[in-house]
Amino acid sequence: MIVRIAEKSDVYSLRKLDTKDSFFVKELNEFHSVLDDNEFLNFFLKTESIFIAESGSIILGYLIAQIRKWMFHFS
Repeated sequence: MIVRIAEKSDVYSLRKLDTKDSFFVKELNEFHSVLDDNEFLNFFLKTESIFIAESGSIILGYLIAQIRKWMFHFS
């Protein structure tokens, strides 16, 4: 198994794998489903924030995560 950054070519497989769960965006005070919202999906792809667990050519799962400077007390 490897973990890698998602690419645009992964979008179909990610959407197929997705459980359609929403997540809460504090800044917008709204719930969103990243993989169904092209604006959010493109943002996370562009910022390399989607990580894929893959075995061979099979995507086993994914994680969306961003590291922010404030998390490490940088300004």
